[in-house]
Amino acid sequence: MKLLIRTSILKKTLKQDETFQTVLEIGRGFGTLGEVLKTSGLTNFKYIDVDIQHLSYIAQNYLSNVFRVENVRIYEETANKQDIFI
Repeated sequence: MKLLIRTSILKKTLKQDETFQTVLEIGRGFGTLGEVLKTSGLTNFKYIDVDIQHLSYIAQNYLSNVFRVENVRIYEETANKQDIFI
């Protein structure tokens, strides 16, 4: 139910022709905003979820189910990089 409410709020907030390419969420959750974005009908966007280690692990598993595992990058893949291409 919460997902439906959040999706509804997102659709009401965005203008008809408004779009974006990247969404950055810092803290406070485990990836549910990513699921809201995916189920809202938006396409061709990148969702980045940054959080503390324990919640990041939960988000990794959650988002792997939402976006498919091959579309999710985890901390270990980016930890030693100086730059991360988005």
